[in-house]
Amino acid sequence: MNADGAIEPFVHETLVRPATDQDWPFITSSWLKSYRHSQFANHVPPAIYFKQHHAIIDRIMARGGTCTILAMQDNPDVVLGFICTEGHALHYLYIKLSFRRIHLGTRLLQSHDIQVVTHLTKAGSAFKASKLPQAVYNPYAI
Repeated sequence: MNADGAIEPFVHETLVRPATDQDWPFITSSWLKSYRHSQFANHVPPAIYFKQHHAIIDRIMARGGTCTILAMQDNPDVVLGFICTEGHALHYLYIKLSFRRIHLGTRLLQSHDIQVVTHLTKAGSAFKASKLPQAVYNPYAI
């Protein structure tokens, strides 16, 4: 947010909506590509990582995980990011790079009581430290 508060109105121009089948390619692609460079996955060969982690995402969703999309209010097909949760677990939160640091991730967290985080990236670690200090990092809760 700048000194005159110009960024804050942008947050209010967004829409939080359930993910649809049309969103699934964006969700899986963004999740897999961004997590690929995490401390956890960095040394896993790409062929193994993409196949096995896609299967992990599918299992999370099959057992009741849900994804929510953050989109532009005037054009709900323009996706800015997403959050995937299961109960009190945050599996993944992703905001497109050019829209980070303007409270959009916080907007996606508003209706969740997160107690566990299962995936951490460099950006995710900083976000967790500032927005979810009470949450326990547990990669085995996937």
